Amino acid sequence: MVRVREYARRVVIEAGTHQLGPDHATLSVRTRRGGAAAKAGHDLVIRVTSWQGTLEVGADPEATAVALTADATSLRVHKGTGGMQACWAWRAS
Repeated sequence: MVRVREYARRVVIEAGTHQLGPDHATLSVRTRRGGAAAKAGHDLVIRVTSWQGTLEVGADPEATAVALTADATSLRVHKGTGGMQACWAWRAS
């Protein structure tokens, strides 16, 4: 399941095709601990440093689409919290 964070402020985006990437925005993946090993794991914020997206905004909201590609080798741990031991992986990135 993909969970999208909703923001209180709404932004109007003009109809058309918009190119997105690391020069214009930040793409992050958040993980959360769960299950039997939850106490030992970490909640992570992982940054995707190489990605590109296309946002096609139609005059009708039903005609809006987004496409995203990301390089899996560009994932970098940005922050780690929780767990039984400190998560030092994020300091190396």
